[in-house]
Amino acid sequence: MRRILIPLVVLCFVFAMTSAAFAKEPLTPEINFDKAVEMAKDKSRSLQSAKLDIERAEKVRDAAGSKVKYIPITTSPSPDSAASAVLSWKQADLNSQMSKLSYSVEEDALLLQVYQLYNGLLQALEEVKVAEAQLKSTNVQHINAAANYRVGILNKEGMVQSDSSLASAKTKLEEAKKALDDAYQKFNQLVGLNTEDKPVLTESPKFEPLNVDNLYAEVERIMDQNPSIWEVDQKIDLAKLAVDIYQFNSPTEADSIYAKRIDVEKAQVTSADTKEQARKAIRTLYYSIKQLEEQYYSAQESLKLSEEKLRVVRIKYEVGMVTKADVLAAEADLAKCKQTLLDLAAQHENSVFTFYKPWAV
Repeated sequence: MRRILIPLVVLCFVFAMTSAAFAKEPLTPEINFDKAVEMAKDKSRSLQSAKLDIERAEKVRDAAGSKVKYIPITTSPSPDSAASAVLSWKQADLNSQMSKLSYSVEEDALLLQVYQLYNGLLQALEEVKVAEAQLKSTNVQHINAAANYRVGILNKEGMVQSDSSLASAKTKLEEAKKALDDAYQKFNQLVGLNTEDKPVLTESPKFEPLNVDNLYAEVERIMDQNPSIWEVDQKIDLAKLAVDIYQFNSPTEADSIYAKRIDVEKAQVTSADTKEQARKAIRTLYYSIKQLEEQYYSAQESLKLSEEKLRVVRIKYEVGMVTKADVLAAEADLAKCKQTLLDLAAQHENSVFTFYKPWAV
């Protein structure tokens, strides 16, 4: 019986270890941008909490509304409880509406985060490709330098410089790989994947020029949709209501009517300042985006030149006019141009989203 049990225990142990090994195998799911957004929403506790805040705020508003018997229209004498009930109800109603806007803001902020981390992972992958191409090129140059040094063509200083270049290229590759691991981890955490998973992103950032016919009109349209602007305007109305239903000679009124009127002025100043800063930020971002577009067009031309250069170098290599080192250097240059174009496209896509929804930042 014991002879039978020992092999059985060993078999179970081997099976358990094998199962554990398979369980830790990294997944490589293909994920497009829309899928990433969907996964991030399902994972987001902040979004879930914001949804509960809506329900809670509605309950509080309804409870406050049930205590309002009538609405005092002017500063004529009326029970203190009536004025207090109206203010509480209006504040609760404001909070209820704000909770819905907060959910929308949270959703937009999450969408911006997906843009940043999705594109950031693509950029990190491209950075590794550039570092690998550069190391490959530098390594061949180092081999050539060592050969020249041995026969006396290259002096000691030149050899030291070549050693330094090779060490630097290796360091940059290691740094790029660490940055890639970090990008994977942040993206996986956002969309609910395991830390060790290596998702395959199937979309690249789309470069579409920002076309605005009338900047002033576009800024005002974005301002009208801004929840922060809506909130400061509502606070003006709330401060005015506190003046309208102020109860003179009431022991429950902690402030004088003059203080209440100053509160209105303060709310108006805050509103004006918030709007001015928001308009300025939108206009500044617009001009930054247009500069990015010019840089992108320039990078496109550089990419074309780099592709042509590599084509010519490869032809020359085939007929023995240049060395392998020249080909690798041209390939590294092309990889760098592609990276620059991707970086600009990603930055542009993120910025355009922020232009239309500045509250997401």
